[in-house]
Amino acid sequence: MLVTRERYLTNTFKGTGISDGIATGRLCYFTRYTFDNMPARSDFPEREIDKWINAVTVSCEQLVVLSRITKRYAGSGMAALFEAHLGMLADVEFGDRVSELIHSEGYSAEAAIHRTAQEFYDMFAAIDDEYMSARCMDVIDIAIRVLSNMVGYEVDYSNFARDCIISSSFLTPSEAANMMFYGAAGFVLSYANEYSHTAILARTLGVPLVSGVDADRSISFVGAEATINGSTGEVSFQ
Repeated sequence: MLVTRERYLTNTFKGTGISDGIATGRLCYFTRYTFDNMPARSDFPEREIDKWINAVTVSCEQLVVLSRITKRYAGSGMAALFEAHLGMLADVEFGDRVSELIHSEGYSAEAAIHRTAQEFYDMFAAIDDEYMSARCMDVIDIAIRVLSNMVGYEVDYSNFARDCIISSSFLTPSEAANMMFYGAAGFVLSYANEYSHTAILARTLGVPLVSGVDADRSISFVGAEATINGSTGEVSFQ
């Protein structure tokens, strides 16, 4: 990924404070695997089902570990979030839909997961309740995890220096949790719902989070010292 160093005229941006607190650290930019060029169709449904089952098995093992770590650092209430992710992966409706798309419509496992996750996402987004609609990010989290395991992609969170400020378009609860457990000092995101589990985790662990600052704008300050105020939504770079 090419990172431009062109600077904006201002070194200060105003977003929305989502998690209180002030933090200073080197700005790091997080971009995830995009899953481009995934196969859309397959003539071998049993092979695709095996890929789905294997990816779910690995995902469940990861979530058990993440739940235990979360319980240690953030309490049983937050650990229940990742137990809920385990529950969704075990959900008969979710699994049956993936299987149906593979067997009846010739989808690849990757495409079936993407399609099923989109349907669940749309279902949550349509609920006229801010807390429930914020669960959309959990669906994205689960889909990213399963697809990552299917293609053999794994984020090395140790690459992020302790006490850095993470900038990204958005962060799933799993991504944010791992970054905080590795010592991230704060987050500057293009989008974060205050009712999302990403935001709730940040508040529980006392990590400042500012939303509404375009990641494409902050990327030009990668490596600079950043100070964020999770109460006022102010972000400044030096």
